[in-house]
Amino acid sequence: MSSRKRGRAEMEASESSPELDLLYRIRSTWEFANLMQYIFFFGKAVKIDEDLTIEDLEIECVKPEPSQKLAEIGLALLKYVSWHRGLT
Repeated sequence: MSSRKRGRAEMEASESSPELDLLYRIRSTWEFANLMQYIFFFGKAVKIDEDLTIEDLEIECVKPEPSQKLAEIGLALLKYVSWHRGLT
């Protein structure tokens, strides 16, 4: 076993930030992948911005403050579902 101490750069590289942990957890869920796939296929019909990329969605999910973009996506999905079922 080596008795060498780790340098500062090695210590900082091995420490993970809360944002990276959250990003890893988001990327590991099937729900996130399913949401992005749904937006990719049906975003135009649901009236969600076509320029939305998976990186944009990840950034919006990791933000600590409430996201206006996520609220818009949720509202667009809710409007489509309620309109489709005849609810207003």
